Amino acid sequence: MKQTVTVFGPNLRDKSGGYTFHVHDADCADAGKYRFEERFTIHAMSLNDIVAEVYDFLEEDELLSAMDEFLFKPCVKLKEETA
Repeated sequence: MKQTVTVFGPNLRDKSGGYTFHVHDADCADAGKYRFEERFTIHAMSLNDIVAEVYDFLEEDELLSAMDEFLFKPCVKLKEETA
């Protein structure tokens, strides 16, 4: 399944939770509270695709640890790829 998501961050005003990025479905109404944040919208097939798009300079084994920097909101229906 492919989903269009909007990634908010880095430099979020709300640093609660320690996340660098928040990820919402591109059409999510809840994303409106981030209207002043940096953002970009991408098409992804998995959570791994989102992390790889943001951190395209990391090696594949480093991407798994980078996943901890992302808060995937419930509107994101994608799953993490497993080996």
